[in-house]
Amino acid sequence: SLSPLGARARAFPSCWVAWMRRTRACAIAVVAYVAFARAATLEVRLEGGHLVVAHKDAIYEVAPSHDVYSCSWADLSSIKGGATIDQIERAIEPASVLSFYHHISLYMCNSDVRPDRAHAAGEPFDCLVRPTFSGCERQLFTWGAGMERFEMPPGTGFILPRLAILQVHVKHPSLDGEPIKVAASLSGLRLRLSAPDVKPFQYFQLGPHFGMLSVPPRAPRYKVGAVCAESCIRQALRQAKVEFFEVIAIRQHMHLLGSAAVTELIHADGSTGVYPPTGQNPNWTAVNTLTGCRF
Repeated sequence: SLSPLGARARAFPSCWVAWMRRTRACAIAVVAYVAFARAATLEVRLEGGHLVVAHKDAIYEVAPSHDVYSCSWADLSSIKGGATIDQIERAIEPASVLSFYHHISLYMCNSDVRPDRAHAAGEPFDCLVRPTFSGCERQLFTWGAGMERFEMPPGTGFILPRLAILQVHVKHPSLDGEPIKVAASLSGLRLRLSAPDVKPFQYFQLGPHFGMLSVPPRAPRYKVGAVCAESCIRQALRQAKVEFFEVIAIRQHMHLLGSAAVTELIHADGSTGVYPPTGQNPNWTAVNTLTGCRF
């Protein structure tokens, strides 16, 4: 799937900080997903200056055509109000199971959202592709395979939501082979809480918005793409009630059958930037950080 820096790709978790004016992608694929996961509980704990949000003691059963998408409601209301996050990294233990993880996402919920009664707060539940609860569609952050620690620009941070949904995607390491069980003591994210005087980073989405991006059956090659031109940029600025924005990072993210993803950032003076670098593995999450990219 493609980080929708310009188009919100509903099929897969995507970008959390940046967007662009033009996006192109090739050969994005979807397989049939059936989830099998057993997790003891969701753990939310303070660890020094970090907040850990993770599934604890989980067993994921995966096959080449059956990935696991496991979600939990995360009540973060006990954390000091006004907290911001300036650094995020994976919290996966033991390290030997790291290769089975495709992504881990944290979705923000609006202040009026309440956890559904079918799932107690913290109780894991199957969530095909992404959570579908109204008011919890926005991503705070997504860690993807191949990605290291992410840091916000100095003096800025994400606002910590009161309520969130943690999503864990565990995959089979190949496109064939026998089903396997992945046992993990910890599956989630580690968030560094920043000082109170940090400037909150305002998250907003940029259209147009798309549904499932997929490769049709038996199609050897298929392109999908999205473009955000001047009109949709102006609309996004009006909806967010801001006069300008700054692109701080561009990220690509694909599934195993995906072959290429290209992001092109076009400036008002006609100059462009193309990401990621040539030869980068498209099935790993590539993050390209930028500075001084203000619009």
